Amino acid sequence: MENLEKQSEQPEQIDLEQLREKRDLLYEYPDKYERIVSFAEGLKKKYSDWNDYKLYHFLISSTPAHKLPKMDFPGEDSVKNFIESLSV
Repeated sequence: MENLEKQSEQPEQIDLEQLREKRDLLYEYPDKYERIVSFAEGLKKKYSDWNDYKLYHFLISSTPAHKLPKMDFPGEDSVKNFIESLSV
């Protein structure tokens, strides 16, 4: 039973290479690129620690200056889910 609890607490594994391919395709569509920019701006306003999220930097194609302690935002703010919802 304890192993089951530990498994459910582990963060979801994210295939960054596959997600990168989807993100890069989205950049080719001006309307989707605008939605990416808007989504990223919304995350910055909502989360004071936005700079600590690996997938925030991934979304905007930036290189962080430090090691990032967090992967993705929770729930409806998930960058992974956002990218997948826009995928062509």
